[in-house]
Amino acid sequence: MDNKYYSAIQKSVYITNNLQIIQTLKEDYRDDLLSYMNNLGNVEAVLKALRSDELQSQITVYGFNPSIYRTEGIRKIGDLDPDIRTRVLTNEDDYPVRSFRVSPDSGRLEAHIYSKIMDFNETLAITEVVFPLEQSFAKLKALLPSGSFILYQAKDGTSFAVGGSNVSEAVISGAENSVPADYYRVALHLKSAQDDLLLYVGKTSVRLRVDGLLAIPLVMLIGLLLTIFFSIRFVTSLLTRRLTALTDNMRSETDTLNSFGTEGEESGGDELGQLEGTFRKLVVQIRDYYRLSAEHDLERGLLEAELLQGNLNPHVLYNTLSAIKWVFPHEKLTAIVDDMVDFYRLFLNRGEIVAPLDQEFEMIRKYMEIHRFSYESDFTYELLLEEEAKKAHVLRNMLQPIVENALIHGVNSLASGGKVTLIAGKEGDHIVIEVTDNGPGMSELAQARVLGDGTVSAKKQAQLPDAEAPAGQPAVAGGGRGPSGPGSGYALANIRRRIKLYYGEAYDMRLECTPGGGTKVILRIPFRLKEQLPVKPAPIFPAPPVSSSR
Repeated sequence: MDNKYYSAIQKSVYITNNLQIIQTLKEDYRDDLLSYMNNLGNVEAVLKALRSDELQSQITVYGFNPSIYRTEGIRKIGDLDPDIRTRVLTNEDDYPVRSFRVSPDSGRLEAHIYSKIMDFNETLAITEVVFPLEQSFAKLKALLPSGSFILYQAKDGTSFAVGGSNVSEAVISGAENSVPADYYRVALHLKSAQDDLLLYVGKTSVRLRVDGLLAIPLVMLIGLLLTIFFSIRFVTSLLTRRLTALTDNMRSETDTLNSFGTEGEESGGDELGQLEGTFRKLVVQIRDYYRLSAEHDLERGLLEAELLQGNLNPHVLYNTLSAIKWVFPHEKLTAIVDDMVDFYRLFLNRGEIVAPLDQEFEMIRKYMEIHRFSYESDFTYELLLEEEAKKAHVLRNMLQPIVENALIHGVNSLASGGKVTLIAGKEGDHIVIEVTDNGPGMSELAQARVLGDGTVSAKKQAQLPDAEAPAGQPAVAGGGRGPSGPGSGYALANIRRRIKLYYGEAYDMRLECTPGGGTKVILRIPFRLKEQLPVKPAPIFPAPPVSSSR
């Protein structure tokens, strides 16, 4: 029905805008019948084409021009119903005027759509497009159960009943204002016509249909419930026998289990009650054991972190004291001794686990000068600390072993031009620290061995020299000029482990280097001010000890 309305309205719009029809309606034919016949042929061809679709529509043009003649499809305005003419001429809505009538010839219900043909401000004619509705209504009524009916409600508020079997006219007329008590109403909107079809379906017929649809599922549900009931009885019987045997075994093990719980917490005297009491006691014992185990792991993690932090070989002090024996100007000796005093003052830091990042940078600066003195090296260094990151607290002495590693195994292997860069800045809720040297770099296997990465097989690690140190250099950090050996330095693997012990497994240290391209060590840790520091680090399960390497 919506498509039929749309097609009819489109035809009406086409006629009102067709230039041939407008020109035919404007001319005066009182003295020129031949001209009318020529124009009429064009108009009739257009009207015939519009009637030729499946809509079975009738199209008529009612002209105001008194000189036109009545032919097929063209009539004088006086032939149009006066009421319809008045409605069309006074219509201020852009939507066409509609009328619904029963055809006197065929007895079918028809829809009439009227529009004006205008030339500037002059009304030349009124078009009428007629198409049947009875067939569409018949299909709809065939789908409705007995006792239902249809009301057609137009846009302007008028309505008429399409009818229904065994429905009194009183019920149909009363439905225009309200829904009868024994009916459901379903509204179907006709978009093109902007009207509504109101379907009134009897509640009795709906109930009968629903009852028929629900009968089979209801029978199936009852059968399913009976099956579940007897299955539960069967399983319960089997389970009770097993629980009885289990309870008897538990009674034979200990009399305490039978009297578990304080007053008011006693379970029932049957097998399930006894099992419930025993289960509660086991839950309490497991909870207590887990709490004690967690506290033990926490204490062990704290102790190990302290041991790792304190396991530092002060080889710098030994090397420097040895170098004092050499001949140097007095001013240099004074300066280096002052740097050593400042360095170890910052290094010890009154036993605190953490220290401000700017203090760590100051300690690194002192260490650089001591190293330059100890090794007579001409390397350069650059320390860059963002202002926002200065007050962040980090693990104490976390950077010194990394810088020492960069000096001894990086720039010391170069004849000249060595450089070490230390950069730290704040990124969101984290501190990112980078230590870079322009030394010989490391291979992928050497990086894995330095970090203690367990994913590298022992066979591959065995193929590597000690941390792939250059010739003439010690295998681990801390070699210096004094005596040293494997394990005497604070390896990068231990730094990595300290980070995981204190900050958690989510934080780590990584390397970026290629053979001959230098080495960069990157640390990413949480940004914490002093007042944000935890009392104790979160308990974790520490990794197994790893051997020192680079």
